[in-house]
Amino acid sequence: MNFTLCICTRGNSNFCKNIINCILNQNFKDFKVIIQEKNHYNNGDNTLYSDLEKIIKKDNRFLFVHEECGGLSESRNICINLCETDYIHFLDDDVWIHEDFCERLNYFLVNNPDVSCVGGKVLPDWSLVKRPDWITNNCLMLLSMINYGEEEKKFGANNGVPVLVGANICFKKNKLVEYGKFSTNLGRKADTNSLIGNEEYDLLLRMETKEKIMYSPDIAVMHFVKPDRANIEWFIKRVSWQSVSDIMSGNSWIDNQPNRSAMIKRSSLSIANGVLNNIDDLLYNVQYLTYQLLSGKIK
Repeated sequence: MNFTLCICTRGNSNFCKNIINCILNQNFKDFKVIIQEKNHYNNGDNTLYSDLEKIIKKDNRFLFVHEECGGLSESRNICINLCETDYIHFLDDDVWIHEDFCERLNYFLVNNPDVSCVGGKVLPDWSLVKRPDWITNNCLMLLSMINYGEEEKKFGANNGVPVLVGANICFKKNKLVEYGKFSTNLGRKADTNSLIGNEEYDLLLRMETKEKIMYSPDIAVMHFVKPDRANIEWFIKRVSWQSVSDIMSGNSWIDNQPNRSAMIKRSSLSIANGVLNNIDDLLYNVQYLTYQLLSGKIK
């Protein structure tokens, strides 16, 4: 077995059962699976645990771990410590995959042994909520959806691959250990409403200068868009927390942007008056203003 699929979940039993069924239905079978679940007791839903126990008795590829942890990064690091294969591929619990996903992943890994990390497409599934007309492609990136086209590309903004996301990303295990795994200061936190992120981006930046990191369009997942995220208020919250994440991870790209004081003023008035002429411009300026305020650069 060359790779392990890793799913970290917290109180999302129905979604997690769905991706587990997708995994069981894969054409290619030679891989392992780790499910790290934080609180099947705390949320009162033991069905995921009982269902997994039945699967584990029949399928020794599966390992179910219930270990309390402080957030997503810590949960992923637990999985890294338990992984016994050369590669570990992280999937979100609310994605689904086609039957040939693992076959495609294995093909890439076998034929690209020099690649330390590969991420693929994350495409939106709108079956739970109708897509609002105002949601642009830039908004989709805030939902962790990425699609950089049909050709393999190296990671990096200059190559048209500015980010890879944890909903669909694979690492060599030894490289994760070498570069210190995921920072537990970053990533979603347990039992909070924070949207702190950048944990994958922070790790990729540590690896970027010495390791080969790729985007592969053939390794694709479908990601459910949840109804509570299809509203403008959630996107404003999302970009505000992105500013927090950028400051915490030392991502200072926004410092290099031109002076946008006039646009910030207009955007602030738009927020106050509920006037939305351009959602992308609004969200950019909310992020910019929040970053400047939190970093102490507006006095």
